[in-house]
Amino acid sequence: MRKAIQGIGGAGIAPSVMMAISDLVTLRERGKYQSMVALCWATGSMAGPVVGGVLADTNWRWIFFINLPIGTLALVSLFVFLRIPNNDVHQGPWWKQLKRIDFVGASTFIASVVCFLLATQWGGVRYSWSSPTVIALFVAAAVLLIMTIIVSWKLTTEPMLELDMFYDRARSALYIAVVAIASAMFANIFYLPIYFQVANGDSPVIAGAEMLSFLVPVDLVSVISGFLV
Repeated sequence: MRKAIQGIGGAGIAPSVMMAISDLVTLRERGKYQSMVALCWATGSMAGPVVGGVLADTNWRWIFFINLPIGTLALVSLFVFLRIPNNDVHQGPWWKQLKRIDFVGASTFIASVVCFLLATQWGGVRYSWSSPTVIALFVAAAVLLIMTIIVSWKLTTEPMLELDMFYDRARSALYIAVVAIASAMFANIFYLPIYFQVANGDSPVIAGAEMLSFLVPVDLVSVISGFLV
């Protein structure tokens, strides 16, 4: 449950930062500020495996608590320093702004992703791939995804999933590339520490240090690319 709460909170950080940058700076300067965000990400991703390894060797429960002081400092800084321009024609009370959120589409999409992840995680491990449980999860994921598309197409004026984004071939190819790259990257981030510890017998600290050979090039390219763009 604690990991799920962390996941929900963490999933909103990067999109929120990018949206704030879009509201605060011009398109010409956006790459520079996105590189600064990438630098923060690089610092955390390089320090995280080593610090996480130390925590795993001492008291792994601190993995869940270490975000509290850092998150509190970030939250206070947002309230003190962040000033978003009030240039939205749809401005109004916050409870009216909530009506613009596509809760139905978001719920069906999240449920679809959860079913798909459970099916791929349990298949071949807890259940066989041909078991009714795994098949039912795949079917549920497909049905919920179709429901998300229907909601986005017919039932809301501001859908979470804008189908118009997929009409352009160049953008569609870019989305596919991003999904493929992110899938490969996060699969490595998740499984490499397990491989180092289980197959090689390394300690959590050593496994975290070995992850730097993968993370450092990725982070450097992320920072440099923003300035080049």
